[in-house]
Amino acid sequence: MLDLVFDEQNNLYYFVDENGNKSEPYADAKPYSYGYAVVQKEKGKGYYYRSESGKLSQRFNFASPFDEIGVAIVRRTKTSKDQYIDADLNLSEKEFYFADTYSEGFARVQFIRGGRVHFRDTKGNISKEGYGCASRYHEGFAVVSSSAVGNKGIHWFRDLNGNLSEPFKFASDYNNGLAIVG
Repeated sequence: MLDLVFDEQNNLYYFVDENGNKSEPYADAKPYSYGYAVVQKEKGKGYYYRSESGKLSQRFNFASPFDEIGVAIVRRTKTSKDQYIDADLNLSEKEFYFADTYSEGFARVQFIRGGRVHFRDTKGNISKEGYGCASRYHEGFAVVSSSAVGNKGIHWFRDLNGNLSEPFKFASDYNNGLAIVG
């Protein structure tokens, strides 16, 4: 097991093993998840996935930590789109203008800027229905809207099977089994 340590004096991160041995320094680093830590060698110079043995992946312009199902989001260059990457560091073929991490088995995705928001399941299937705006799933429901502006349009609760509730003028995410609607 490697611990992530921040050296305040030098403003650098290190991984330290059980014997106290330090890794090379990093400008930024996140804790390990699914066998990899997201690291940045120099600020503004891209991100890498670092294995527990210290091996670095290819460089990415952006890389997120692995989420609850073992996938992360990467962007290869400043102008490329988001792609999913699995814990074996295999990139998905599909690219998205926006890709989100998973929550309760679903991730939000957009194909184009300002486009409809769709949901992607853990097998890579994408909902046919798109929404102007959509929240992450919370307590089994996502709030979806006909409008890209959160307080405009019609709102519904979308369950984990894709079924929609009755429409509301306003709806908040569920919290402890309750949601605010209007």
